[in-house]
Amino acid sequence: MQATEGLKNIFLIIRWRKTSLFIQVPERAPVNEVKLMIEGITKVRPDDQKLFNEELEEIESGGTLDQFNITKLNAKAEKPFELGMSTRNWNGEFDPLAIIPYSKPQKLCEIVNPKNFNDTGGPSTSKR
Repeated sequence: MQATEGLKNIFLIIRWRKTSLFIQVPERAPVNEVKLMIEGITKVRPDDQKLFNEELEEIESGGTLDQFNITKLNAKAEKPFELGMSTRNWNGEFDPLAIIPYSKPQKLCEIVNPKNFNDTGGPSTSKR
């Protein structure tokens, strides 16, 4: 029987500048494992990454996610736990945490306005 049997997966969103990464990991995953997954996507080495929770506290590499109170209760598929990521710059220093807010959707255009549809849900076919 494997140690991961019976463990639930948790869901994370890693926010890094304009990028959002959706990651699924076992609930007791080491932080280093999460950083390796991020490296596979972003090509940023784990030593060049810092992860932060919503209170801007660093999630340190030595522990597991549940040690930082990231559990199946607060990291669900429908509402993933959000972590911010900072990376080391060419000077060897870490950039400040910079998360660009999501864009707001545009207003619906006139063609999809409900008044342009008939009762059956299709386009209105009234003749003039």
